[in-house]
Amino acid sequence: QVSTYPIEVVRARVTVSGAPVMKVVREVAAEGGFKSFYGGLAPTLAAVVPFVAVQNASIDLGRHTTGHGADGAPSHVSYVHLWLVGAFAGCSAQTFTYPLDVLRRRLQVGALADEVARGGWVSAARGVVRREGLGSLFAGIGATYLKSVPSVATIATVCVSMNQYFAKQNKHEHEAKV
Repeated sequence: QVSTYPIEVVRARVTVSGAPVMKVVREVAAEGGFKSFYGGLAPTLAAVVPFVAVQNASIDLGRHTTGHGADGAPSHVSYVHLWLVGAFAGCSAQTFTYPLDVLRRRLQVGALADEVARGGWVSAARGVVRREGLGSLFAGIGATYLKSVPSVATIATVCVSMNQYFAKQNKHEHEAKV
């Protein structure tokens, strides 16, 4: 993510301004040199670990709600159940980290450059909340849910299903050797 981050900054600014890519690259470079291509990186990195932690914890908790079979082993989890668990996990993780995503986008387009220069991105976040209210850090979350919730739901369904499949295969291979 760090190596391609400058592309995200340019993409965000091209989207907002509609200017040609090379013009945006020159403008970003003129603003502050190489460092300007990494505006918003700190909140992006700060959001990665909590997002993955909330997502994976939610998936693990949700998939274990089905209980256990007669032999004490975890029972098979249906695809629908996994998809719903994944949808909940995506929604939870996105809600938890979305304010950092809003800050990242604002930093990428240079909207908070003066505040960051004075006190860093945490200070800029406080300023946004003071001026616009806490709700401003959740602006656009509905559209983000439309993208991330089905994505995480699908990933959770595939990953857990594959883990179950390979665990079953390993068990059969182990039993065949014994």
